[in-house]
Amino acid sequence: MSLVAGGSNGECKDGVGEAARFDFIFGLLTTRDGQTLYATENSIGRVRSISFETAGSKTGTVKTVAGDGQCANRDGTGVGASLSYPRELVWVSDDETTEMLIACMHQMTRFNTKTGKRKRDES
Repeated sequence: MSLVAGGSNGECKDGVGEAARFDFIFGLLTTRDGQTLYATENSIGRVRSISFETAGSKTGTVKTVAGDGQCANRDGTGVGASLSYPRELVWVSDDETTEMLIACMHQMTRFNTKTGKRKRDES
């Protein structure tokens, strides 16, 4: 077993390998090619991506892709959106890289990984 990304203390910090930090990882989802992993951070309302430059790479580059750190329900783009306690992730696009559904508290949220846009689905 080896460390892919993150360290021993809980905080939110983008970076590469051990320089990156996570608060509380809840849900995980990978792209079909295995080069990007998405993680929800439930307690701080964020979705982070962990990208591996090449297949089989052992160190990931972590980037916040959605959520401003406020656990609220507010549409927006990327870190300009608010997510209310995000939990699980599932692909809703056929290519399994473009659009995901995020289970948040009291609602489902659509997130487009290409545009960074978040939209609530309250139906």
